[in-house]
Amino acid sequence: MQLSDIQQMYEQFNALNASTKFVIAGIATFFVFMYKTFATLYAENDKNEQAIAVKKNEALYKLQAALSIYDKGSKSTEEQNELIYRFAECIIYFDYRLRSKIELFYSNRAETTLNVIRIAIKHEINKMPIAIQAVSTVEQFMLFSVKIVRPVFSVMVVLMYFVLSIFIYINVSQTIGWEAKINMICFFGVIIISFFLLTILIDSLFSNINSIRFSVVQWLYLLIIIFMVLPLRIDWISPIFLIILQFVLFIVFIKSKK
Repeated sequence: MQLSDIQQMYEQFNALNASTKFVIAGIATFFVFMYKTFATLYAENDKNEQAIAVKKNEALYKLQAALSIYDKGSKSTEEQNELIYRFAECIIYFDYRLRSKIELFYSNRAETTLNVIRIAIKHEINKMPIAIQAVSTVEQFMLFSVKIVRPVFSVMVVLMYFVLSIFIYINVSQTIGWEAKINMICFFGVIIISFFLLTILIDSLFSNINSIRFSVVQWLYLLIIIFMVLPLRIDWISPIFLIILQFVLFIVFIKSKK
């Protein structure tokens, strides 16, 4: 873009009437405010995640040391109780799979269960990032780009929801008959739910792709819910049926994660 193009855009903006300028200024102010808000939220979330990661790493190393001390001891009831206290101090930092193994050891105190826990803890320690490591220029640029793009993506999603809400209100208000209005609301409801889940998945990819851990069946539920917009083009399929089916599948998906 040349300097003459910028000057031409400035002259076109000055030629607008006062009300149009006010609307453009309001939208720009809203965009900047939302961007700053989301950027602050993401920064605070990153700090919290880093703090939790540090505490988890410390807990894992202390637990590994406690297991080593237990292995060299007499493995008496008192030592088992002490080891269980160590587990209880750091169990909140572990995922549900490792927690379930630790809770199983609470009840059976079996050596086989403890061996499984020991292997899982060693695996978690091996996954830890190195505390001090060189970061290449390309990696720094990618991290910087993600930090800039994530708030923009969130603001665009909010604006799209706002525009879509206005569009739905206009279309529903112009529709005649309650049955037709309900069908119209359900029609757009299917689109909103699919778009909502899609934006969550995209945002998760921006933050940490490893955080998206679903089974094949759970991924199938999500994909069916998201692509439920495709049958909307079929006239004989009711939008009411589709949105009910979306809710049912979403409930099944939530229950499958427990």
